[in-house]
Amino acid sequence: MSGPGSELYGMGGGGLVEPDESAAFSAFAERSLDGGPPSQDLVPSPVPRQASVEPERPVETTSGLVRPYFRTKGRTKPAYDLALEALVSTSDQGRRLERVRVPEHRSICGLCLDTRSVAEVAAHLKLPLGVVRVLVGDVAGLGLVLVHSATSMVGDRPSIEFMERVLSGLRRI
Repeated sequence: MSGPGSELYGMGGGGLVEPDESAAFSAFAERSLDGGPPSQDLVPSPVPRQASVEPERPVETTSGLVRPYFRTKGRTKPAYDLALEALVSTSDQGRRLERVRVPEHRSICGLCLDTRSVAEVAAHLKLPLGVVRVLVGDVAGLGLVLVHSATSMVGDRPSIEFMERVLSGLRRI
């Protein structure tokens, strides 16, 4: 048989050679007649074998699976204009952590027992800065934390104190 594509399918001269299936079938038949199961090596498979598939990892049920902006009810703008370097400390009311019901608020109050910047809070909570700005604004609105304005500029340049705080924060990360 000849024609277009006949060489590709082993039907013409000089193309692919069809494998000798009779030898494989004979070996399969002999093994089956012995009463044993057919050998995997003797049975040609039309589907290539796949490498062993890794077992699926169990799904973690921690709060880390919650989408960040779900925590802010979709809000992206904080109630207060909070700069990255704005310092946050826990108020007397926020120190009573057992009374703080929202887990994110409790985490912020716990972190800010030591005064921290908004950027540090975001890094510790492993949340986007925009989300943390909204959450800190919420917590400040409830009176659980105090936001201290950080004067980071002297004229048109950053202050030495601000630069030292940034450097110190970077070293801690």
